[in-house]
Amino acid sequence: MRKIGSALLLVVLCAAFSFATQDQSINNMNSWVNRIRTSPNMFNPPIPNQMSMYSTEAMEHFQLYPQQRFSVMRFMNANKWYILLASGDNSTKDVDMYVYDQNNVMVVSDSLTDADAACAYRPFTDGTFRIEILLHEAMPGFPMPAWACFQLFQVP
Repeated sequence: MRKIGSALLLVVLCAAFSFATQDQSINNMNSWVNRIRTSPNMFNPPIPNQMSMYSTEAMEHFQLYPQQRFSVMRFMNANKWYILLASGDNSTKDVDMYVYDQNNVMVVSDSLTDADAACAYRPFTDGTFRIEILLHEAMPGFPMPAWACFQLFQVP
C-alpha cells in the first residue's frame, strides 16, 4: 500500500511540475509579444504597423529536448508582413527559429543566443512555409523536456 501511495504522489508531483512549465512558456510568450508590440525598432528594417500585429491562430505548445526541432507548416500570403514568435519555459536558454520556402530555401532565421526567437518576413509569393523551432540549449539541472510555444502573427 505504501508503494502505491508513493507512486501516486510522484505522478501527481510530475504532472504539477509539467503544467507549471507549460504555463511558464505561455507567460514568457505573452511577455515577448508585449515587448515586440511596444518596441518599434525591434526589427531591421522596421515593420510598419508592428504594434497592431494580430494572431489568426491559437498558440501551439510542444515539448523539446536540447538539440531537438519542432516543425510546423503555415500558409502565408504574398506582400503581407508576418511576425513569427517562439518562446520557452524557464529552463530554456536558447531557442532558434528557421523559416523555409516551398523550395526548401531558408528565407529568414533567428539564431541569436536567447530564450525567445522572432522572425519577420514578407513573402514575395503566396505559399506554404515550413517553420522549424530548435531548442538549442537548456539550463543544466532542469527536468527535460522543456515546454515551448509558437505563434504566427500578421501585421495589417
